[in-house]
Amino acid sequence: PGEGTQAKRRVHATLVDHLVPPMARAESYGDIARLEQLLDEHAQIAAMDPAKLPAIRAQIWTLIQAARLDHDLGLEDRPDDEGFDEFILHVDGWLCEVK
Repeated sequence: PGEGTQAKRRVHATLVDHLVPPMARAESYGDIARLEQLLDEHAQIAAMDPAKLPAIRAQIWTLIQAARLDHDLGLEDRPDDEGFDEFILHVDGWLCEVK
């Protein structure tokens, strides 16, 4: 075949190695995964046994401070018990943004 025929074939060719790789879900790990687990436990405890809420809230706040997430969330002090549920919603929204 002539040079013109080869050029036409190249124009209509598809380069496979330039395709975008398929997207995969990134999973949480480390402190963020543990925080997600504690938030799930908080929701379950709030529904089934509210007397245990202070203990899980203390665990959540301790983990947030240990991971230095309080700086990322713009907090200086632990929220009081009345505002802790609102704080949980704020943390959950922040985790969704991060993921």
